[in-house]
Amino acid sequence: MWESVKSTTHLIIDKKYNWQATPHKKDTMNMRKVRMMYSLQGSIESYCVAHDGKTVTMFERVFDVMLMAHQKLGYACDVKKNKNTVNDDLIYYGVP
Repeated sequence: MWESVKSTTHLIIDKKYNWQATPHKKDTMNMRKVRMMYSLQGSIESYCVAHDGKTVTMFERVFDVMLMAHQKLGYACDVKKNKNTVNDDLIYYGVP
């Protein structure tokens, strides 16, 4: 149920983004692992799932996140600067 879009990313798709934080006895081990790895915080729609204090974005919104970082840097072409801006300045987790 909670598999990543690709094995090299931590992005999740929109329909799997909204999940329940309360554990159930019939949960699979994969779901238990997800609950240990991610947490729910905040109440803004599409910005609730977090990992180590960073927001986990949806696969459908990753372009918007990368565009924000690119604009913040003044359209810099350096991949490492863009990645650091996404992770450190915009505080997103798992954006490739």
